[in-house]
Amino acid sequence: MDYLEVILCLEKNKMNLVKMLEAQNLSNEQLESIQHSIDNYNYIIELTEMNYFERGSLPNKKTEHVLKKRLIQ
Repeated sequence: MDYLEVILCLEKNKMNLVKMLEAQNLSNEQLESIQHSIDNYNYIIELTEMNYFERGSLPNKKTEHVLKKRLIQ
């Protein structure tokens, strides 16, 4: 998997969790667990970005556009 695929997968999973938070029938324990998972995804995304950018392979404008377009879908 390349950087874009990993980031897209992580962001998609995180967004699914964010949508789960909107359910009104969740217990406090479930809410905390989901929030903890979202925090973990944010951390993993941050580490992934740090690893990618440390290698000096900055995405070009076309790549950034493709990433944003895929995230919207």
